[in-house]
Amino acid sequence: MQISSNNIKGVYRYHHDKKSRENFAFFEKDRGELFARLIGIGKKVLDLGCRDGTLTKYYSRGNYILGGDIDTHLLEKCRQSLGIKTLEFNLNKEDWPWKKNYFDVVVAGEVLEHLYYPELVIRNVLKTLKPGGILLGSVPNSFHIFDRLGFLFGRSPRGFADETHVNLFSYGKIASLLGEYFFLVKITPLTGKKFYYLSLIWPSFFADDIVFWAKNKRFDDKSANYHT
Repeated sequence: MQISSNNIKGVYRYHHDKKSRENFAFFEKDRGELFARLIGIGKKVLDLGCRDGTLTKYYSRGNYILGGDIDTHLLEKCRQSLGIKTLEFNLNKEDWPWKKNYFDVVVAGEVLEHLYYPELVIRNVLKTLKPGGILLGSVPNSFHIFDRLGFLFGRSPRGFADETHVNLFSYGKIASLLGEYFFLVKITPLTGKKFYYLSLIWPSFFADDIVFWAKNKRFDDKSANYHT
């Protein structure tokens, strides 16, 4: 099952223009600095949905980065500003063009909520990750206390304010999804100053964004076996 690249490309080009998505990333500094710490240096990184590289710039230095996006306009800006390799790519494709067991890290920041079948993308991520590699990303928390209260009064979750969001994630949903495919999953809340301390106590209620770190199966060179 594939969705036409041309149709999706037009949707996102219109969306990025309409929403002024150039030079913008949700929780840019917080996410960028956190991603940079978790990635480290000397890594081969596949950055899915990199757009114009607003977030990518935080972890591009000292790493080999390949940026993928369907918006060729923003992708060209990313290539020019950061000097990294980029590739126009539709995540809904069944077959990915990258080598298997090649990347140390796959980044999917604010990506999974845009996909009808995120589990299909996760399966492809597993194929392209090295054993012991990391999937690092984030999704909006669509079950924030404001969204829960708003639902009682007939309001749609804030996540649907973005017309390209087709999936809503809670702490439990993202943890459950990743737990099916990875042997170790860690989740970190991100929020503004107003609810910072509350988000540490009740992240599922007060976190605005959910950052996830998921490790691929380990590989033991001596026994040549995968372990979970």
